[in-house]
Amino acid sequence: MTKNYFNKIKAPEKKYFLLPKTAHGFNLSVLEALYKICKSVKIV
Repeated sequence: MTKNYFNKIKAPEKKYFLLPKTAHGFNLSVLEALYKICKSVKIV
């Protein structure tokens, strides 16, 4: 379902991140993944 929604978004550049072994809310896996994603964002 999330991939279908992502595919409908129109943007000059976008990335899809799938977070395995995570549940709703913030747990250690989610926080670690979010940290890596934020570090990978290039601000222009």
